[in-house]
Amino acid sequence: MPSLDQASRAVGWSLLLLSAALLVRPSAPPARMLRREWRELQRTRLITSEWQTFVEGAQSIGPASAPLRIVEFVSYTCPYCREGQPVLDSLLRVHPNSRIAIRQLPPRLEPRSRAASRAALCASTEEFARLHAFLLTDEEWRRTDDWLTTLRRAGMSDPARLVTCQASVATEKLIARDSVLASRLRMRMTPAFAMPSGAFQVGLTTLDAVDRALRGR
Repeated sequence: MPSLDQASRAVGWSLLLLSAALLVRPSAPPARMLRREWRELQRTRLITSEWQTFVEGAQSIGPASAPLRIVEFVSYTCPYCREGQPVLDSLLRVHPNSRIAIRQLPPRLEPRSRAASRAALCASTEEFARLHAFLLTDEEWRRTDDWLTTLRRAGMSDPARLVTCQASVATEKLIARDSVLASRLRMRMTPAFAMPSGAFQVGLTTLDAVDRALRGR
């Protein structure tokens, strides 16, 4: 698997060649395809050169001592996020020496989805994985605003603290932070996955697809 420096250099040369092609025939039909490839290469370069920015401060699932090898942007009401969770569970079994960083990207106009993301952001490191899995599999919380009861059902040790934290401005700012990272990647849909090789996927994925991306194939 190439190093981050090697991947970044390769992307840099690809961007240079695409720039030259676009300057020669900027309005030709293939130029639209080149512009799309240009955007994808820019995104790859951003991920490889600023990987630490995407993982720093993020909550995660997987062994605490393992390296962060995937960033997932998630919304707890997104059907594909909910459907795809077993894929990530299987991935962690196949790659036990890996962690997945979780970034919150709830829709602006879905108050319960945003409340769920705020609750997750307030969870302790020890309890985050449990709450994350609960929010992706439980249906009842989507029909109620009683977060104290919901967090008790999720098995949180101090649900009252989480409810207080959930309502804070500081927690909402963490969602804004993750939204800025998503904007830099020019993505709005969830789930979305980024990997240190620069690989990027949006939508429902498969174990094989993520495994190949992790192995640089």
